Amino acid sequence: MADPAGRSEAAHALAGALVRAGRMAADAGDQRAVGRAVRLVDEHGLETIAELWADAAPVTLPGVLWQLYLLRTWVRTDGVGVARLYERGQHAAPVCD
Repeated sequence: MADPAGRSEAAHALAGALVRAGRMAADAGDQRAVGRAVRLVDEHGLETIAELWADAAPVTLPGVLWQLYLLRTWVRTDGVGVARLYERGQHAAPVCD
């Protein structure tokens, strides 16, 4: 989609729909539905959707989902490195529990 306004609108609509569907399943106690959604992402990835979110402002829902997607990908591809950086960073900026 070449139209920036159309991309932004699609990114927001898709992000909202995904969050609403996940929240409805969780609120209904349907852990199988939540599990299916997670497996769908694991099996097919979010690359195409994430590309749509990549240009979103960081304080918007699609922007936050993009950041979470990047963090999840980073942890899955270099969990040991992420843990090491987290450990080092804790001493510089304490993490609240």
